[in-house]
Parts: sequence; C-alpha cells; structure tokens
Amino acid sequence: MADAIAAHRAGQLDQAVTGYRAVLAIAPDTLPALTNLGSILRQHGQLEEAIGLLQRAVALPGSNQHAAYNLGNALRAAHRPAEAVAAFRLATERQPGWALAQCNLGVALADVAEWDAAEQALRQALQLEPNLALAQDNLAALLSTRLMAMQYQPVETTRLYQQAQAFAALCPPADPMPDRPPQAGQPLRVGFLSPDLCDHPVGMFLLPVLDALDRQRIQPVLYSTGGRDDDTRQALKQQAAWLDVSALDSASLLATLRSHQLDVLVDLSGHTAGHRLAVLARRAAPLQVSWLGYFATTGVPAMDYVLMDRWHVPAGAETQFTEQVAYLPAGRFCYRAPGFAPAVAPPPALQRGYITFGSFNNPAKYHDGVFDRWAQILAAVPDSRLLLKWRDYSEASARQQVRDAFARRGIDPERMTLRPFSCHAELLGEYADMDIALDPFPFTGGHTSCEALWMGVPVVSWPQARPVSRQTWAFLSALGLTELAGHTGEDYVQIAVDLAARLPYLATLRQTLRARMLASPLCNAAGFARGFETLLTQLYHTRVKRTAN
Repeated sequence: MADAIAAHRAGQLDQAVTGYRAVLAIAPDTLPALTNLGSILRQHGQLEEAIGLLQRAVALPGSNQHAAYNLGNALRAAHRPAEAVAAFRLATERQPGWALAQCNLGVALADVAEWDAAEQALRQALQLEPNLALAQDNLAALLSTRLMAMQYQPVETTRLYQQAQAFAALCPPADPMPDRPPQAGQPLRVGFLSPDLCDHPVGMFLLPVLDALDRQRIQPVLYSTGGRDDDTRQALKQQAAWLDVSALDSASLLATLRSHQLDVLVDLSGHTAGHRLAVLARRAAPLQVSWLGYFATTGVPAMDYVLMDRWHVPAGAETQFTEQVAYLPAGRFCYRAPGFAPAVAPPPALQRGYITFGSFNNPAKYHDGVFDRWAQILAAVPDSRLLLKWRDYSEASARQQVRDAFARRGIDPERMTLRPFSCHAELLGEYADMDIALDPFPFTGGHTSCEALWMGVPVVSWPQARPVSRQTWAFLSALGLTELAGHTGEDYVQIAVDLAARLPYLATLRQTLRARMLASPLCNAAGFARGFETLLTQLYHTRVKRTAN
C-alpha cells in the first residue's frame, strides 16, 4: 500500500493503479485503495468502474469525507447530478467546515436547477474560505446562468437588475487603461467578442453589418470564443481579421486583447452561454460596449454603453441598465436573408380551409402564460392548428409534454403539429405551412421573427417593459405594421383571432411583406453601417474627452 501511495504522490499513475489493484485483490475493503484508485480512474474517464469503487468506499464502516467527495466528482462527470448532490452532501456532513466540498455541492445543485440551495452552498464555501477562487468563479457563473434563465420568464425588471448587480459584485475590479487620442484619418480599431460567430443569430445579424462597414472609419477584428465552423463563420472570416481565442483562460484572453490596443471592444454575448464578462470586468479596451447578443444590463461597471434603439428602450426605460444607453438610429438589428430562402408561398389556409398558427422559437421561451394565451386563440378560432418546431421535438417525451399542456387547457392534442430540427433551408420552407406566427412573451423572437416576416408570415406580438419583449415590436414598427402588436394579453389574443378571419388581407400581406422589409431600415445594411460607425466614433471621442478632463 505504501508503494502505491508513493507512486501516486509522485505522479506515476500507472504504477499507482497497479499497486492499488494488488492491494484490493488481497484486501477488497481497503478504504484508501478504493478511494485513491477510484479518484485516478475518474481522472482517466473510466467513470463506471470509478463510481463502483467509490460507492464501496463510501459504504465501508469508518469511511471518510474524501470517499464521498471523490464519489460526487465521479457522479457529476458521469452526468448523474442528483446522485452527485447526495454524495457531496455526505462529504459536507462528514467534514462540515470543508469549503471545497461545499463549493462542489453548490455546483451539483446548480446542475439540477436548485438555484437557491446552490447559491447558499457556494456562499457558505466563501464564508469558510473567502479566497477560494473556484467558489467565487462558480458563484459568479451560477448568478449569470440564473439571470439568463430568468430572462425567459415573466420576471420584474427590478429583479433582473438586482441579479445583474449581484453578479457584478463578484467580478474583479477594472484596471485603469489609457485612451488613445483619435488620430486624424485613422479608423477606430474595433474588436467584436463572441462564442457565436457562426450560423447563429449573432453571426447572421453581424455579417451584413461587417460587409457594409467603411474600413476608412472602422477596422474590425473578430475574436471567437467558441462556436462551430460553418458557412456563416467562413463568410465572417472574409470580412475581418479573425482570432480564435476559445482556448485562452481569462488572464491570457485579457492580455491578448490589451496587447492589440483596441479602441473599442464590442461584447456580443452579455450573459448568454460562453460569455467572457469576467475578462471585460477587468477592462480589455478603453471603451467597452454591449450589443446584439444580449438585451438587458450586464451589470458590469466596466461596460460603458449598451447599443439599443428607441423601439427597444423608449424614454424612461434607461433605468433598467447600469450601462449608458446609446441609440442606434436605424434600429438595433440589421437583417439579410440567406440566398437559399425559398419564394413566398400562398397562405396554407386558402387550400386547407383552416388557419395554422405557429412558432419556430426556442421552447425555453414558452411558459404557462404563453400557452394560456395560445390556447385562448385556438379556442376562439374553430379548427385552427398550432405548428411548433425545434430540435427538442425529436423526442417523444418533449412532444407529449406540449400536447398534455394544451389538453389541460381544453385543446385537442391532435391540433398540435410538432416538428424536429431540419436544415436552415428546409426550416424556411416550412413557413409555407403557417398562416400566422405567434410571438412568445416576454422573450420575443429576434432572428426567428425576421425569418417569419421574410417568408411572408405576419407575427403577432405583445411588447412589454423589458427590451427583450420588444424585439418583434421593433421589426413591426420598422415595417409600418404596429397593428400586429397588442398592449395587453387580451389585445394579443384578439389581434390573432381577428387576423385569422381576414384571409384576403393575409394573402395580400403575405405577398408584400418581403418588399416591405427590403424597403425598410431593417434590411438597409449600408444605412445601418453608417449609423453604427458614427455612433461608435462619437462614443469614443466622448470617452477620450471625459478621461482627459
């Protein structure tokens, strides 16, 4: 046993494994051998054997906290979070003051969405060991993840603001950074940071803007922190200098960004998955701006501005942000349809004899309030159908969950059509099966609404106080179709019901929507780019003057 432990400590893991196995062959209930061998096998990815060994260790009389802790790590690695929670709880019971066990308990609780208990465990870990970086990082990640989850629900803006501030309180303080005075005739060096520079709404909205930028005014640099390689990514790489920084830790990414001497860094993530807000909190560029991929305050003090428009943030709504709100003159988004988009089809109701409502949004946006209103619409429009599409609906359980939800609301499940993932071109073609799109709320459609409108399908929306609830409202306003948006839930239902009774209008609108879009600011990339360039230049000059004084 002593030789196996010595090899383990020396990093000679193969020799240690051999030694521990030899001990267990003679004495199968040797606690240190079971625990240490299980730990090594977990690190090597041999999870099932590791879990079996560690479960034996935990069950032994006189077992200790280390066996339970290692079992929790193995179970979490095996994607068995509920069992991991139980193991980490046992570790904290066996050694109540162990900060690292409390930390991992918090992480496992977050895995099963027990947010309050997870936050409590992580804060307790920091009380036990205030400088435990792992607990600080995981608590910040938890608060950010929870904040993003709250965005999908009908939560008060004050709660969202407070959650963002709680996250910001855990961020490191910003370092001072000197501004570079603007040089006459020189473009601003502007970095764009995101994990979504690919076939994702962020990448697809960004592409036409980059294509139209005047390189005499803006010199763009793209920093990719993740995502996949696809046609959109390849197109983005043709538009700007490209750096893959996905493998860099926070310190290395911060050093890289600072070394490039950017004038402006545009964060395209906010609190969405894969963000690097901890880096921006330290300040990576003299001027830092939030845009496009997020729709609320980051809470980060070093984020100077958020780019919005008056449709998303009307007068008085600026108080929802810790950042200063800067207004893009042509809107927050610029849309360009893909070349493979099919021609607009006639309303399917003309042939089928019934109205098909639908939504191709992420089901995370659907909650009881959304389904309540959609059920009211279906009940008021006889024989109407509801068409939903998302990758989750390849699973029978996900489809059944939706059908059951509408059955509880008195809607025949046979009126539901639930379609799974398909390629982008096929998805666009499936709008031929939809007469009227129903926008979820408060998290309304962004790129999804643009695509529905491009395919001739009117979108009924319900804008509320939060900017994310006003995305489709911004599109409808740009197109002169504000009559498709209601001010209350009752309005929302009535607009959809009334629209369903106007088939000739639907047919005309369907054939003219694409032309409306092309003539609107929403699809004017050149106009958008001029406004974007001017706004960033003004913000940077304002920053330089402010720091000079």
